[in-house]
Amino acid sequence: MTSYTAEFDDIPGTRVFTASRAKKGYELNQFCMSLMKEANRERFKANERAYLDEKTKMSEEQKQAVLDRDYNKMIDLGGQIYFLAKIFANPHLPEIDDYYEPFTYDCEHLQQAPELPTAPVAGAAGGAGQ
Repeated sequence: MTSYTAEFDDIPGTRVFTASRAKKGYELNQFCMSLMKEANRERFKANERAYLDEKTKMSEEQKQAVLDRDYNKMIDLGGQIYFLAKIFANPHLPEIDDYYEPFTYDCEHLQQAPELPTAPVAGAAGGAGQ
């Protein structure tokens, strides 16, 4: 850490995105960007582990953080927040078309979705607690 970023070291939960962290997280961030393509998202959803093993050069620790949805760990391992947002999204959330006829919105599916092991590290602006 530089003397500038050292002043943030004692703030719990604060991670400064430095050049060193960017280098460390390059493959993790490339993976996140790969999810911009629908075909890649579908392959990842079909078999997450296989996609990570076959399509990425991430470290085992980075892969495990993705599989565990441990967003804080992903940030520690060099994940850049804007790239990580590509996997923060809950795939069980309804889309806008689900609110119009014919109603295909499935409340039971959402209510029975498994709870993620960690909470998202970012919230919407103006959301609860602001």
